[in-house]
Amino acid sequence: MTRTITSKTKYERTIGESIYGKGNSSVHKRPTKPGQHGKKNVRRKSNFCLQLRETKKLRLFYGYLTHKYLIKIYKLASKERGNKIDNLVSYLEGRLSTFVYRAKWAKTIYQAKQLVSHGWIKVNGKKVDINSYLLKPNDIIEISDKILGNPHFQESMKYEHRGLPNFYEYVNDNKTACKFLGIKAATSELFPTEMRMKLIIEYLSKF
Repeated sequence: MTRTITSKTKYERTIGESIYGKGNSSVHKRPTKPGQHGKKNVRRKSNFCLQLRETKKLRLFYGYLTHKYLIKIYKLASKERGNKIDNLVSYLEGRLSTFVYRAKWAKTIYQAKQLVSHGWIKVNGKKVDINSYLLKPNDIIEISDKILGNPHFQESMKYEHRGLPNFYEYVNDNKTACKFLGIKAATSELFPTEMRMKLIIEYLSKF
């Protein structure tokens, strides 16, 4: 499991964008880069630098994926028919940890990864504790009913800025079971900040 050692707010300030879509993100309060030289003018970025920057944003948004893993997923996506961008996002959205976050069972993608690795999630009735587990269309994902009294779960379900994607469908009243319908196309609504996917594809295609 990938560990994030550096503060997530520092990553956001370095990039200059609120990657996770939080209204209280430090990037709004302190728009300069972290460190004593953060206020100095920044040189014009090369195209390769922009590619690295956008790829880092994507990796952070999905729970700080490793560089090696993202290349692996891209190679799988490039073998599929259709648009490479749609295929790549389809694989990333099909990750179990992403599903738990999108289903509003966790406040952050990192909290979602903890729920999965600690065994709170079942897929089609079987416990799965692998964050990178890839879901298939019509899979039923459940979270333990014991989580209902958890204040973090209750707070997450109330988040209004995170609506349920149209490829998800709750299957019970207390919203502890949800169906994954499968994603066909990548849309800008999936991300709280602009993801320039063409630059990301250009970078990943080098490997």
